Amino acid sequence: MNIIIGLEILVHNNFVKRFITSILIVLLLSLCFLLNTTFINIIFLLILLVYFYEIIIQLIRNQKSRTIFYYLFCFSYTFLFLHSFFIVYNNDNWKWIFALNFIIVFLSDTFGYIFGKIFKGKPINVLRNISPNKTIEGYFGSIIISFTGGCLFLINFHEEYFQNFSLPKLIFIVFMILLTSLLGDLLVSKIKRLIDIKDFSNLLYGHGGFLDRLDSLIPSFATSFWIFFLL
Repeated sequence: MNIIIGLEILVHNNFVKRFITSILIVLLLSLCFLLNTTFINIIFLLILLVYFYEIIIQLIRNQKSRTIFYYLFCFSYTFLFLHSFFIVYNNDNWKWIFALNFIIVFLSDTFGYIFGKIFKGKPINVLRNISPNKTIEGYFGSIIISFTGGCLFLINFHEEYFQNFSLPKLIFIVFMILLTSLLGDLLVSKIKRLIDIKDFSNLLYGHGGFLDRLDSLIPSFATSFWIFFLL
């Protein structure tokens, strides 16, 4: 019965909007593998401008955002965002590392939403004050699917792009990317609750703002680069 109700909620909720936007984002990011560095820089700078717009507009319009916690958040995420820009110039395999991060984050976000709506499980009490809509079923579903997808991606491209790493190390890397992405998602959720907003903007159809979608990707990409470098 819960599954049927969950499916009805999924259909009538904004899942279709989120799915359409996700497909467009996937197509846009796929172009990065075909375009030269100049076009990639232009895309990156455009996203960076939107990112600054979203964090600054909160300071202008939302008095609750003028706290030390929001300032620290803006500083740390800006540092990680700009850090990702330099990764492009210091790692020949950055596109494949980014693809790995995107797959893990995309699967985690999508299937966490799907499983959470379909199975309507128990809320996670520990996260009630951070993200009250997250359920045990949704969380475990997202972790299993994204971890499996990340491992399959690395195994498939192991010989071509990641031959310097053993499979146990690659599995560890997938785990760390997943962990970092989940922590990034929780951090942004907590910040949004502190400044009393649902989304940073409504620029993305059914998804909120760019920062709402980059919350997991920014820290996981920057962290994964250093993991690959150190290992």
